[in-house]
Amino acid sequence: MGDDNGEWDAEKPQFDYRIRRPYALARFPVTNRQYLLFVEALAGRGTPEAVAAANRLKELMAQHGQKPDDFRPRSWSGARYRASEGNHPVVDVTWYAATAFAWWVNAWLHDLGALTEGEEVRLPTEAEWERAAAYPPVLPGGDPRAGRRELPVGQQLD
Repeated sequence: MGDDNGEWDAEKPQFDYRIRRPYALARFPVTNRQYLLFVEALAGRGTPEAVAAANRLKELMAQHGQKPDDFRPRSWSGARYRASEGNHPVVDVTWYAATAFAWWVNAWLHDLGALTEGEEVRLPTEAEWERAAAYPPVLPGGDPRAGRRELPVGQQLD
């Protein structure tokens, strides 16, 4: 992880880190339509399993001073996304909202029996994200940095 040759101090020092559990990232981003199911469940609308998972989440939210309205995307002008944007990726949500969504999906899919005991839905760790974003699926032997990709947008961030 990290990059001793990077331009930003936050990338240093570079170090080896072993991810100890298998994981997978979703192939596609969460859509507005999918996120709306979460918002609706928090409002008490949806399937019984979706609402039950949302009710359990609301107990955790209360402990952390969070309210369902805190999880509404800022880009939604009202109670939902703009027409024709259902399949667009949901944007303008906080880390807390993204974490709550993942917790809710995990609880909901477990209640439905779609996930087994050892499976979970959650946000990736920094190490998992860097591994998926910067390295090929199969690492060449030897050098732990072998095969590392540079940022596809280049090194300059505007």
